[in-house]
Amino acid sequence: MELITCDHLSANGIKSLFSLENCNSLNEEQSGFNAISVLRSKLNQARNENIQMLAKHNQEVSDLDIQLAKLRCEFEKGEAKRQGLEYELAVTKKRWNQDRMALQEERTNSVRLQENFKAQVEEFQGKMQSIQNSFKSAQSSWQDTQKQLENDLQNQNNILTSYKKQVEILISEKSGLEGVLQELQQKLQTCATEQNNLVGSLREQKNELGYGRDREHRLHMELEEATCRIKQLEGSIEAERAAHLESKFSSEVIQLRLRELEESLEVEKTVHSQTTSEAEMLKKQFIDVESAYLREKSRAEETTEKSQKLEEEFTNVMKKLKEDIEEKNLFITDLSMKLKESEKRFLSVEEHLALSKKQQFSLEESCESIRKELQSLVDHFRTPSQCTSGSYKDQLKLAGSAAVLETLRQTLTDYRSRLEDTSNECEASKRTNEKARAELERSKDMVLALHNDLERTKSDLKFAKEELQSWGLKLADSESLIENYKLDLETVHQSWRAEQERVLDMGIEIHRQATMYQKDEEKKLTFLHTLYQRLVAGFVIIKQPEDMLSNFTWSELCIVLQENVDVLISDLRQANEKVSHLENVCKNKADALDNMQKNCKITLKKLCEQMKAQEKRHQQLKKDLEQRYSAVLKKAKEKSQKLQNEAQNSETRIAVCEKTKHQMAIENVNLKHLLINTEKDIRSLLAACALVTGALYPLYSRACCLATQRDGLQLQVNSFADVQKTIRSLVQALRHTEEKKRIYTELKKDCPTSSIYRFRKGVIAVLAANRLRQLGKHRRAFFIWKDDLTKGMGLLVCTGEAQEEHTLGQNNADMNFKEAQMWFSSSRLLNIIECSMSELLGILYKSELSSQEHLMKSARNSFSKLMRKLSVVLGHKTVGCDRSRICTDPNSLVHRLANGLQRLNSQTENSYLTNTTPIMHCLGSLKKHILELTQRLHSGEVERRSLRLELSELKERLNEIQRTSECKKSLKLQDQPYTHSKMVPYEKFKTACEELNNALSREKMAHSLLEEQSQKLMALNFKI
Repeated sequence: MELITCDHLSANGIKSLFSLENCNSLNEEQSGFNAISVLRSKLNQARNENIQMLAKHNQEVSDLDIQLAKLRCEFEKGEAKRQGLEYELAVTKKRWNQDRMALQEERTNSVRLQENFKAQVEEFQGKMQSIQNSFKSAQSSWQDTQKQLENDLQNQNNILTSYKKQVEILISEKSGLEGVLQELQQKLQTCATEQNNLVGSLREQKNELGYGRDREHRLHMELEEATCRIKQLEGSIEAERAAHLESKFSSEVIQLRLRELEESLEVEKTVHSQTTSEAEMLKKQFIDVESAYLREKSRAEETTEKSQKLEEEFTNVMKKLKEDIEEKNLFITDLSMKLKESEKRFLSVEEHLALSKKQQFSLEESCESIRKELQSLVDHFRTPSQCTSGSYKDQLKLAGSAAVLETLRQTLTDYRSRLEDTSNECEASKRTNEKARAELERSKDMVLALHNDLERTKSDLKFAKEELQSWGLKLADSESLIENYKLDLETVHQSWRAEQERVLDMGIEIHRQATMYQKDEEKKLTFLHTLYQRLVAGFVIIKQPEDMLSNFTWSELCIVLQENVDVLISDLRQANEKVSHLENVCKNKADALDNMQKNCKITLKKLCEQMKAQEKRHQQLKKDLEQRYSAVLKKAKEKSQKLQNEAQNSETRIAVCEKTKHQMAIENVNLKHLLINTEKDIRSLLAACALVTGALYPLYSRACCLATQRDGLQLQVNSFADVQKTIRSLVQALRHTEEKKRIYTELKKDCPTSSIYRFRKGVIAVLAANRLRQLGKHRRAFFIWKDDLTKGMGLLVCTGEAQEEHTLGQNNADMNFKEAQMWFSSSRLLNIIECSMSELLGILYKSELSSQEHLMKSARNSFSKLMRKLSVVLGHKTVGCDRSRICTDPNSLVHRLANGLQRLNSQTENSYLTNTTPIMHCLGSLKKHILELTQRLHSGEVERRSLRLELSELKERLNEIQRTSECKKSLKLQDQPYTHSKMVPYEKFKTACEELNNALSREKMAHSLLEEQSQKLMALNFKI
């Protein structure tokens, strides 16, 4: 709206400017076009400024609208949070009220429980004294048994000390054997080191032989090269034989030298073959040494395995001894646990006594309250006897009440006498049962003690036999070990002797080879020395032929001589080089041979020293082993004698145990018969329990389902009652106050039914008291079980064999306790279960079952038998028939009371409304009021529609008026620009529109409220 007004104002301003320009143009036409252009520029500036102002104004308006929307959203969020917090506050208040009510209920329950516990404490104190006396007697018997057990423990401790001594002896023997083994291992290590040294020396010799082979290969290569050169020289000599004779002599000298070299090579080949044969001999000796080392290693492994076996045997013996000790410790711990269990039982018995006393106290209080109520009832029944009217009906009533009292007294006296008789009989049967149980327990204890003694003696015998066998095996093993060690020592001596002989042979062969090598070296040196002297001298004796020289001239002879001299000089140089090379080779070989000889001598000395030391060690080991094994044999003989004595003692014990065994066998037969009977009882009880549990748990689950359904129905009933209350309150609210006052005065004036209602209340109270009395008489409940996890309904557990009803004067707690004792230890019930389950057990424990149907039939028959007999024993009647009979009987008191209430309600229907008036009458009155309200609503809606039509007509008229006013304004502005037109202001028009909108919204709210009320009334009608 504000934007429209701004546009409107800008249009008015523009029109005024145009009018001014026209006036100026008329007044000042002479100013010209310059003034017009200036004015136009100003007009454009004004227009631009107006547009900018409008744009700014529109932006501010849009920003404010956005802020308004945000504030509205925040306001709505705050209202939602406030509503949520109010709801949470209401929920917390409800929870707090519920918790407060629960705490109050728990306090009341705790007070009741404290009172019950006080009563039970007083009851259990008397039982506590009797239990203490029995505990003292049991403690004295336990002390006797403890003394016997201590004596047995002392005997077992003596046996353990003897075993410990034997174990210490074995440990000492083991330590000696370990020392011997360590010495043997050290000797083996020394042998291994010696062998490693020998292997190293052999490897060095192998390396030297390899170097010798390489040198021989090089010499062969040089010989081949020399042969090649010799062949070349022979060719040249044969070509020059015809030319010169002196070349022949030189070739012959060279051939001689070559022959000498070949001879030297052959000598070297022989030496090389000898060295290879010696190396093969050394290899064979090395293989023999390795085989001896492997033998010794295998023997050492065998000794270690034997020592491990001895260690394992020792560990097994120690384990057996530890197991015996642990068994005895377990026996002692079992006895201590039994003591603790007896103490716990004593404490639990004390707690049960305290609980029973508390229960007795609570039951006494409940009995006293019931007695007071019964006395009040009797007084209530005796009230007509005090009246003085002499009518015939009153006398009949008095006579009836007196007869009832006399019958009650007679029944009480009969029940008292019967109770005393039955209590005496029960006490006598209990005494006999207790005596029989005590005798059975004593016999069982005797049987268990004898059985334990037998088992102990058997275990001792087995252990002694096993020890004898183990010691015999150990003796045989030790003898075999001694023989094996002797054989090993002999073989070791033989091997050492053979090695000594081999070492001597090796020394002789090494000396012989050294002499041979020296002789060969001397021969080679002499030959080389002669060759060297000849070459140094350079003189060769040659027979000069005279015929050939005469044929040559002096110049030719000079040329030939120069050529031969040059050739000879070159040959001499080559020969000198070869000789120097061969000398170096020979020197190297001589040095290598010297080193070999020195190393061989050193190794031979070391081997001799090691062999001597090993011989001394083996002799000492042999002596030590002989001494140790002689001592071990003596100890083993002594142990075998001790074990024989122990075996004889154990045989005497076995004979005594066999005698006791014969006696125990007879007792075991009797116990077997008892066990067979008890197994039959257990099987029959198990089958019965299976059937009863299979029937009980489904019934319990159905009862729980019915309880949940009952709770749901109770909720529906409560909701129905609330609906009834609301309907009555609505009816009473819809009625006028004057009618209420009139009805109240009429009720005060004549209300004949108030005394009838009081009488009915008294009758209902008397009926409830009689029903409670009957329930107290026929009550057989022992306790009520409730599941704490599921928090379901309780399950009532009753007792049977109650032939008498509870009376007013007897102690109910004692009676319930005695009945429960008789029911839990009744032989009649056991006979019933055995008789009824005989058919099912006969089918179950057959070798082959025929079919499932047969088993189902037998189970059904046995269950039917059991239920019939239990119904006879328990003495409970079915409740459904009695209830149906009471509900359907028209002459019953309940039926009469219901008919009377209907009559009273029918009498009070037409006159006035009360809390006892039927709901249908209230519904009828409610329907009338609802019809009146609907008629009023219909009339209100008709009026509202007519008003809306009038409003729409008014809006149309206002719109037409606005249009006409706008047209008038525009005409006036065009005609009279400087005069203001008379019109309605915009703000007033806006307030009028807002008022109209508010009125319309109020009408809409009223219409929605009326619709909600009509929907609620429809829902109430539907619920009713």
